[in-house]
Amino acid sequence: MRRRTLGPALAIGLSALLLAGCVPGPDRNSGPTPQPTSEKPGARPSGPATISPGTSSSTTAASSPPSSTTVGAYDVQPLPDYSGPQPLPASDGKPMLWPVSTAVSMYSGYQQLVTRSGFLDVTGALVIPQRYEFYQYCPDETGRAVLLIANRDSKARAEVFDLTGKRLATLPTARGDCAGPSYVITTNDGLDEASTRDDVKNGLFELATGTMLISPKKGRQLTSLRPGLLNVTERTGEYFLDLNTGRKVPHPGWITSSAELNAGSPGLPASTARDGGKVGFVDLSGHWLIEPTFADAGSFGGDLAIVQPREGSSVLIDAKGQPLPGDWTEIDAVTRTAGDGTAYEPVGYLASGPAGQALWDLHGNAVVALGTGAIDCSWEKEGACSLRLADGSAQLISLPDGTRTNLPAGINDALSRSFAGTAQSDPDGRGTVYSLVSQKLIETVGRSRCTGAGSAFVVCTPDSDVLPTIVINAAGPTSFSSVTPLSDPAPSGDVGYYQATTSNFVGIIDASGAWRYRQSSHTRLDD
Repeated sequence: MRRRTLGPALAIGLSALLLAGCVPGPDRNSGPTPQPTSEKPGARPSGPATISPGTSSSTTAASSPPSSTTVGAYDVQPLPDYSGPQPLPASDGKPMLWPVSTAVSMYSGYQQLVTRSGFLDVTGALVIPQRYEFYQYCPDETGRAVLLIANRDSKARAEVFDLTGKRLATLPTARGDCAGPSYVITTNDGLDEASTRDDVKNGLFELATGTMLISPKKGRQLTSLRPGLLNVTERTGEYFLDLNTGRKVPHPGWITSSAELNAGSPGLPASTARDGGKVGFVDLSGHWLIEPTFADAGSFGGDLAIVQPREGSSVLIDAKGQPLPGDWTEIDAVTRTAGDGTAYEPVGYLASGPAGQALWDLHGNAVVALGTGAIDCSWEKEGACSLRLADGSAQLISLPDGTRTNLPAGINDALSRSFAGTAQSDPDGRGTVYSLVSQKLIETVGRSRCTGAGSAFVVCTPDSDVLPTIVINAAGPTSFSSVTPLSDPAPSGDVGYYQATTSNFVGIIDASGAWRYRQSSHTRLDD
């Protein structure tokens, strides 16, 4: 599972912290409508906000809706009422800290505005002030977020909180990375993109005692494979360290910098040399699972992994190293956001070759057979794929379950599991977004690029700087100027809340568009 940090990330070369086109159309409804930036109070947006595809690979028909269901580009829903902070419960009823940001004025040789984040608890109260530059959540063994590591800036020491807002520790370094619910990996400062493994100086901080369980040492790198399990790199070799038992398991090879131990993975990609060599797979017992014969290899997702037997050639292999059939020039993992929103998990594989494209699930079953049509599974689509058939029709395919939905005529680009759109604008520059929930066609403003935001919204950004960004939900255009999903901390939880902005406000809304917390966007704090 690829993790990402929220806010500026520190890259060190060897590892990286993880963290449809359109113009105004005619108004088809009578009477004046508010402009996209209007913020008049009114009822909250109506209509369902989420879609839950089935678990089978059946095809769902979606007949083209009549013209009366088309929503004009300027039929903007009024801003919902706000009566003060509202509860923000997590789906599992456990604690959570939700980020809310503000602009801060600071002087560093010249005056500048930067963004700082604070955190609300599940009651909607601001329990951690808005003063942190970047942050990350740390999960327990079940994948549920349990800790928050927050950094004020590159010089201040990092702080660790539980998800009620209680400060558990201030680290001895400016950076800390997740290692489970009881430990934090500390990282030396001053690293940059030119840094190598030899420049890394990691240590392991124990929260309960406030002491270094493993002392920092130059050239020592600690990598969290999953909560409670580390890969420890020394100058002379590597070993797995189980933090629950203290057991050390030496293993051959060097775990690659991009390796991920996804759920059910039988092993990790490792190279024969510290900075190169052939690549194979090492299991957690410390032996070669698959001998190192590949030019490169990715991590296992489900039962499969992408490998390159040689440069320019890609195959999918199983845990025994056996390739799936097919002649492929490129194979890409299809991913979606997982857990608390700071990681990506594979949900399928898209293969391309001389005979066309094919789509596979994580177990090697064909979701779309070779040569059926053109397939697009771009990373921002969150596991939704477009299948464009030779007759001009299109389907939206949701992974990992493989559910198909027939799209209306002219709608051929999956934006998310809940929305689709026009891949290219018409000759007049108009574009359309289609909601699978409400079955409404929604015209967009300007020649725009539209992307899904969680299951409830689409954000359309016009090419022109004079036109506003438009946020669309199942009912049509909203008064929000941006929305960013806040994934639920429980691994199985769907997006329940979003960071949202308007021309005057910033805060958190739920999937219906109702404010749960908001503050003036004109507030400026001094650092």
